Amino acid sequence: MLGIIINRPTRAALVRAALAHGCAAWLAAGLAPAHGQMDPPPAPLQSRTQYLVDFLHTEQGLPHNTVTALLQTRDRYLWVGTASGLARFDGLSFTTLHDDAVPGLGETRITALLEDRRGALWIGTQGLGLLRKADGELVRFVACGGQPELDITALAEGPGGYIWIGTPNGLCRYADGRLQLFASDVVRPGEAVLALH
Repeated sequence: MLGIIINRPTRAALVRAALAHGCAAWLAAGLAPAHGQMDPPPAPLQSRTQYLVDFLHTEQGLPHNTVTALLQTRDRYLWVGTASGLARFDGLSFTTLHDDAVPGLGETRITALLEDRRGALWIGTQGLGLLRKADGELVRFVACGGQPELDITALAEGPGGYIWIGTPNGLCRYADGRLQLFASDVVRPGEAVLALH
């Protein structure tokens, strides 16, 4: 059974880290030599026994046990794309993303996730197109340059703020509020784009 595996420090590891941090703060507070500043000691390497391992499955609220995409956003939430929907994990529980404006979202395979520089969440799907979640609103894009179906394989943000979208039928770019098919000598329409960086 697949799912998510979360490593968390054990209580003993947290106590050791707090003591080490306290000692470093104590040294920095005035016991360091007067002729120079002393670097705090490096943190000790963590062994596998210093962590608890949690296995998170559908029993804990994950929409499906097959995880297809992961993204931690700036607000510290972990977004988990699965073979049947998208969930947000706050460290304790999952909240499944539903929206009446996008029927079928809960059964759709999530293929890619991206947070852009403005904090919008971009969601690539198989069969449902591209979604953008911003300011509490979910917007769906279903076409790009005449492609009959918009399946997403990859997402990336470029230096100019453009959102690049890989599809099995070519490369799309989100600019000026709309999706445009992108073509060049290197990338031609009809050629699959499976990864972006």
